[in-house]
Amino acid sequence: MDTETITTLQTALVTLGFRCPVTGVIDEATQAAIKDFQSNVLLAVTGLPDEATMAAIKLLDNAWEGKDLPQDDFKDSW
Repeated sequence: MDTETITTLQTALVTLGFRCPVTGVIDEATQAAIKDFQSNVLLAVTGLPDEATMAAIKLLDNAWEGKDLPQDDFKDSW
C-alpha cells in the first residue's frame, strides 16, 4: 500500500472518530484504529487494511463527505 493510500486511510479513520496519526505509515496506532473500526462494524479484527475493511471505511467516509464534523470536545464526551 502506497503512502498516499495510507494517508487517505488514516484521514478517513480520523474523520470517522478513530484516533491515529496521519503520517502515511501504518504504525501501531494506525493498526489499533483499524482494529477498533473493524470491531465496530463487525468485521474480522486483524488490524490490517484488507479489502473488506477498506470498502467499509470508504463507504462510511463518503457518507460524511460535505457534513460538519463534531468538535473534538464533543467526541471526547462520549
